[in-house]
Amino acid sequence: MARKILGQHFLKNNYYIEKIINSFEIPPPANVLEIGPGKGNITFPLIEKGYNLFAIEKDKKFEPYFKGKNLKIFFEDALNFPKNIGEFLKENNIKIVFSNLPYSCGTKIFLRYLPYLNCIKQMVLMFQYEVGEKILSMGSLFVITNLIAKVEVICKVPSEAFFPKPKVESVLLSFKKKGTLNFPYDKFLKFLALSFKHPRKTLYNNLIISYNSNIIKNVFDDKKLKMNLRAHQLMPQDFLEIFKKLEGNFK
Repeated sequence: MARKILGQHFLKNNYYIEKIINSFEIPPPANVLEIGPGKGNITFPLIEKGYNLFAIEKDKKFEPYFKGKNLKIFFEDALNFPKNIGEFLKENNIKIVFSNLPYSCGTKIFLRYLPYLNCIKQMVLMFQYEVGEKILSMGSLFVITNLIAKVEVICKVPSEAFFPKPKVESVLLSFKKKGTLNFPYDKFLKFLALSFKHPRKTLYNNLIISYNSNIIKNVFDDKKLKMNLRAHQLMPQDFLEIFKKLEGNFK
């Protein structure tokens, strides 16, 4: 039984399960980390294809499904485990990270793994459609993703493909490393959250919550930016350049 409080919706449609497996760009016997396998609806087909599976599952009620199965599973909360993601991925030679993300914490898990694309070859994630749209259209998720990853839409997945049936559709996205992560990730996330905090306000009025107004004006003058522009009018690289100039002045 899926737990609503955890945002669990299990993929039951074989067509979309095959779609996921076929989206993997590294063939078996590559090592795959699955986050939130549930009953193993996708896990076991991956094992049958010859992939070496590692899994992180928060809900111990699913433990009986994996007894005697050929995988290494950790019954831990993916928001806290592993403590050092990069080290975990390298030590276990993980090539692909996959998850049918729970609706309750999917964005947090995604942002936790995004900066470690340099440790793997590909990340394939199923999102609630609304979250997928935020990754693909201007906003803080779009900016951080665009700077780090190349994103491909694999397919939309109808609500009927899941049990229990959610009220919304989902979307399957693939992520691959785009470039070198050359900025303090967590601090930049806070900067983006601040930049888009009040979408109808100007970027300047959002930034003065945490930055000195004179310093912001100097940065805007240097980049020849208008004081009345809003965050959605900038390109991802613009945010990074502004952030780097303001770095050290974050409260």
